[in-house]
Amino acid sequence: MVKKITLIILSVLMIAIAATAVTLGLVFRNDTADSSQGTEQGGDSSSTGDTLGDGSNGGNTNGDGSNGGNTNGDGSNSGGNSGSNGGATGGSGSGGNGGSTQPPQTHICSFKLKTTVAADCLNGGYSLYSCSCGKEEQRDKTKALGHDYKQTIHKATCQTDWSMTEECTRCNDTKTQTVEDSKVPCEYTWTDTVVATCTTDGSQSGTCKWCGGNQTRKVDALGHNHGAFVSNNDATCAADGTETAECLRCGNKSTRIIVGSKLPHSYGEYINNNNATCALEATETRTCAGCGDKDTRRISGTKLPHSYGNWITTAEATCKTEGERTKTCKNCGDKVSQTTGYGNHKLNGNSCTVCGGVFDANTFFLNVNNSSGQTAAFGTVTLEFTYLDSNGNDMSCEIYIVQTYTLNGRQIVNRTKVRSATQLSTDWYKECCFGDFTLYSLEEGCNVNFRNCWMDYDVHLSDNWLTFIVGGSGRSENGSSYTFEQRYNVDL
Repeated sequence: MVKKITLIILSVLMIAIAATAVTLGLVFRNDTADSSQGTEQGGDSSSTGDTLGDGSNGGNTNGDGSNGGNTNGDGSNSGGNSGSNGGATGGSGSGGNGGSTQPPQTHICSFKLKTTVAADCLNGGYSLYSCSCGKEEQRDKTKALGHDYKQTIHKATCQTDWSMTEECTRCNDTKTQTVEDSKVPCEYTWTDTVVATCTTDGSQSGTCKWCGGNQTRKVDALGHNHGAFVSNNDATCAADGTETAECLRCGNKSTRIIVGSKLPHSYGEYINNNNATCALEATETRTCAGCGDKDTRRISGTKLPHSYGNWITTAEATCKTEGERTKTCKNCGDKVSQTTGYGNHKLNGNSCTVCGGVFDANTFFLNVNNSSGQTAAFGTVTLEFTYLDSNGNDMSCEIYIVQTYTLNGRQIVNRTKVRSATQLSTDWYKECCFGDFTLYSLEEGCNVNFRNCWMDYDVHLSDNWLTFIVGGSGRSENGSSYTFEQRYNVDL
């Protein structure tokens, strides 16, 4: 803390000393033993001036000899020769001082504004004040302004590198920066010598705007400049329409297809071609009125029925194996084959000579023929006859139709009762209704319905035998007709 206070006191003392020195510089006194001073009045401010000389001076004049006035000289002046001077003049020459010596005077400078020097880029400005004694002072000083550069860019050309010049707006000081090897190719202004067209090349000559060099170049053909395409309205039902555009320079025409603009056909009515067969359906055709195009299609459901011949047995049916038969279409050769089911057993007594099976004495086989008189394919059809002896004189009977066949690998059995509880008197003959039943036709793939079938009895109880005949007809769901009529003997 003491150190800081000491520094402050020293700073104050130095400031006071400096102020005193300035004051003493404005007012000064010069007492010279060998010369006397005069007093001069100045302008706005006063200051002390000095006059020095080698001889006695009666005024403010320096001289090496006697001076009778205010004139400097090396010899005697008009005031007298090298002798005594009648005025108040001192000199180094021999002679005495003719006048009395004045006491020293104090000069106070009086400064007036002499000129003002403005600051520039490198030097500061100030106001110059002067005194009549010749002393001058600079006051109101300002700092130098520094340069105020304005940049100018010089683009690179084919002859000069890129550069930038900075020039001061006040003093015209200039400095330049250059990018070495930055020259650019020549920049030509081109003029057509041969004008290019849509289909032919042209040429141009060019002059560099910097170096004036000349060059020639080829101008490729321009190509057509077609305008908007306009439809030619020429579409038909056979072909798409077209559209054309015209070149705006030479009138060349360009035509292209408008994809998908084909018109729809204008067909008439379909006409039957009457060409149906048993293999193919008939066709019908319609014709376009615009282009004659024909559209043909099949008429669903018009295929003709086959014209088959008679069935031909290709495998005989037995009680162990199914039979097979085939018929052929006369028109297209189509063949239809089918199984005829198993054949009847060949009985010797109650035993079959083919399969060895033993059957009830009252089981009979029923054969049904088709409209061609051939045995129809129904599988195995049997008639089961059962009677009841109630009192030894009268008899009741039950008769069943049983159909057995194979369809799609599966065996099917249909059993239908067609007669029951009929009183049969001793030794009599009677015709009665046999009953209705249905068989599945393997030939047609549908049912055959038998209606209003009949049966004749010829009963001989005293001899323990019965003869009966069954018969009837039927029609399939497809319209085919079937018949049967068979005679059986029954031992009672």
